[in-house]
Amino acid sequence: MAEMMFWGFLVRFLVSLIQASPFILVGFAAAAVLRRFFGYEETRKLFGEGTRSALFRAWVIGMLLPVCSLGAIPVIREMRRAGIRGGTILAFAMSGPLFNPLSLLYGLTLSEPIAILSFAACSLVIVTIVGCFAYYPSPDECLEAMTDTRIGAMSAALSMDHTETKYWSERYDDWTRRLEVGGYLRHGELSDYHRWKARLLREQLETLEHEVEDGERDEVTKLISRISRLHNRMSHAFREEF
Repeated sequence: MAEMMFWGFLVRFLVSLIQASPFILVGFAAAAVLRRFFGYEETRKLFGEGTRSALFRAWVIGMLLPVCSLGAIPVIREMRRAGIRGGTILAFAMSGPLFNPLSLLYGLTLSEPIAILSFAACSLVIVTIVGCFAYYPSPDECLEAMTDTRIGAMSAALSMDHTETKYWSERYDDWTRRLEVGGYLRHGELSDYHRWKARLLREQLETLEHEVEDGERDEVTKLISRISRLHNRMSHAFREEF
C-alpha cells in the first residue's frame, strides 16, 4: 500500500512538473531578460520603484507575463536583487499566477467576459490594499527599519562624504513618509502633531546634506545632535502618543 502511494505521488508530481514546465521556463526567461538586458536600475524604473504607480505597474506586468506560481519565483528573485520593495513584489506575485494571459483566456472559455473582467478588477483592489499594508508597515516596523538608515546617514555626515550622506538621507526621508502613511492606514487618522514631528526631521536632513556639501564640520556636528533628538521625539510620538 505504501509503495503504491509513493509511486502514485511520484507520477502525479512528474505530470504536474511537465505541465508547468513551459510557465517555469517563461519565468526563468523573464528573469534573465531583467538581469542581462535591463539591469537593476532599469528594472526599478520598469516597476516604478519609489513612485505611486509601483503597485499598479506590478499588477499590469504580472498580468502580461504568462507565468504560474512557480514561474513567478525567478522574476521575484530578480526584483528582490534589484532592491524593489516588498509591496510591489507582493502585487506582482499575486497578480501573475492568477491573471496571466493564458489564465484569462482559459477563464473566458468557462465564464462570461464580464465575470472575468469583474474578477480582475476586484483583484486589483485586493492587491492594492494588501500591497499598501506591505509597502507601508506599522509605525513600530518603520522605526525599527529606520535604525540602519539613520546610522548610515549620521556616519556618512561625520565622514563629510556628501554622496553617501545624500544616499542615506534620502532613504531616511522616505522611511519618515512611510511611517506617516503606515500610521494613518492603521489608525485611520494622522494628527498635525505627528506630521510636524516627521516634517521637522526631514527639514533637518535636507539642511544636513547642504552643510556636508559645504564642508561645515561644526554645523554638521550640531545638526547630527539635533536630528538625534528629533528622531527620539518622533519615535515617542508614533509609538506612545497615537
